[in-house]
Amino acid sequence: MQWLSLYFPQLALDHRLRAHHDDPARAELALAISEMRGRRAVIHSCTDTARRQGVVPGMSTSAARNLCPELRLQPLDEARQQQALERLASHAMQFTPAISLQPPDGLLMEIGASADLFGGLASLHAQISAAVHQLGYRHVAALAPTPLAARWLSRAGAARVITAPDRLATALRGLPVEVMELDERILAALRGMGLHRIGDCLRLPRDEGGRRLGTALFTALDRALGKRPDPRRPWLPPKRFSSRLILPEAVTSSERLLFAARRLLTELVDCLRAGNLGVREFVLRLVHDGEGHTDLPLQLAGTTRDADHLLLMLRTRLEPFQLPAPVAEIVLRAETLVELAARNHELFPGPEEAQEDWLQLLNHLRMRLGDDAVQGIHAVAEHRPEYAWQVAPAPAHDRPPGLQRPLWLLDRPRPLQVVHRRPCLHGRLDILAGPERIEAGWWDGGEIRRDYYVMCNPGQQQFWVFRAHDQPGAWYLHGLFA
Repeated sequence: MQWLSLYFPQLALDHRLRAHHDDPARAELALAISEMRGRRAVIHSCTDTARRQGVVPGMSTSAARNLCPELRLQPLDEARQQQALERLASHAMQFTPAISLQPPDGLLMEIGASADLFGGLASLHAQISAAVHQLGYRHVAALAPTPLAARWLSRAGAARVITAPDRLATALRGLPVEVMELDERILAALRGMGLHRIGDCLRLPRDEGGRRLGTALFTALDRALGKRPDPRRPWLPPKRFSSRLILPEAVTSSERLLFAARRLLTELVDCLRAGNLGVREFVLRLVHDGEGHTDLPLQLAGTTRDADHLLLMLRTRLEPFQLPAPVAEIVLRAETLVELAARNHELFPGPEEAQEDWLQLLNHLRMRLGDDAVQGIHAVAEHRPEYAWQVAPAPAHDRPPGLQRPLWLLDRPRPLQVVHRRPCLHGRLDILAGPERIEAGWWDGGEIRRDYYVMCNPGQQQFWVFRAHDQPGAWYLHGLFA
């Protein structure tokens, strides 16, 4: 097995800055994430602009403001940091399904099983790093035969590639003991004994060291070196989606709003692909500068996870929308994600692809014209054809099971010309199917007694015609088949 560890040293900050990812002004932004340590507010992470003015992690926020008066402070939100980690895991599922979260700042991925699909370990390693970099997250990637060794290497800032188990001990010896993420009491004891490197710990006598430090240190060392099993719980994509984006400045135009919303749509599609899921509806919440918000719900005609289609729907919804106030933040929520049936991709388009194109057209028409302008029909439990259909929101195209019915019914049945006791319409009609007898309506005064047939003329046009029992010899056209 080959484990790739991704360590994000400034995950909370990069997640906050992802709205600035394509903004040239990002390089000049003085922003810091603050956290509480006891009763003191200190700097958790900060941008390079703030660092150049003397701000460093661990500094009190008051001292940081004195050094950098224009510094913008944002409190650390651990819940959103966890969401950022899950978004990154969703994006990484395109490379491997074996992903384990390492809160609060890391991912572990077993990539040995899928390496051949991406041109080998080196190529897959490079593709994953490039994909994460494109999302705007700084990271350190390390590869090792055990998950714990890969994690320690990445936390130490060592972007190493170790594929042979017998090289692990040499690779880990020079790393500081802090990367092992042990209990602070154990770390303090190690420093007190003058043990500052993992190599120092490897030389400890097991009996004496176990009595003084406990077994956690040696268990971790054995797992990192592959001497003990180290199973990892796989991460499973969530069944709902919610993501938030704080905009660099208040937005007053729909076009700029769509540019920002594209990043949230990308995160949604990553989540859908990771779990083989689709979405039928979602809500874009616009949080206005000051107070208040506006919700823009989008209801789709079918389930999809196509990024281009979702972006087109959102664009169509936003273009005519007049913003009631400047927007400072956007939130994308999809409360219900639908599991999609697995299917193989075909060389040539088949019925499923045609159905997807049809649903995309329906969605586009509904966004352009409104829901009331695009309607469908569905079957009603009624034998009489005149009453067996109702208008419904598109796409509602169900029909009575086992029955052949035309989608186009005439408002009133039309009498047909009869020649030699056979109905004619642009030529003599021949029977293709039938008869289907319908006798109903005696309870409400609208009784009918008819025999229906599917018939065609010499031009192969198909019609739905009937013969009424109370009018011997008379034929009527009631519907047309497309």
